[in-house]
Amino acid sequence: MLAAWLVTALIFGAVHLPTYDWNVVQAVVGIGIVRLILTLGYLITKNIWVSTGAHILNDWTIFGFALN
Repeated sequence: MLAAWLVTALIFGAVHLPTYDWNVVQAVVGIGIVRLILTLGYLITKNIWVSTGAHILNDWTIFGFALN
């Protein structure tokens, strides 16, 4: 379970490489760590919507601060 959690976080970070102009540290490390935290919602509840909702709330909160 731990290995799958870490591997999926690395993959999620790697998918974001183009978004972060191929900055490996920012995409894989930064986004990968955030993915680990957001995945905890799923691991605890076994409900994918908890993780999805946490991801959406996280993104929109960041967007909101950026727009102000």
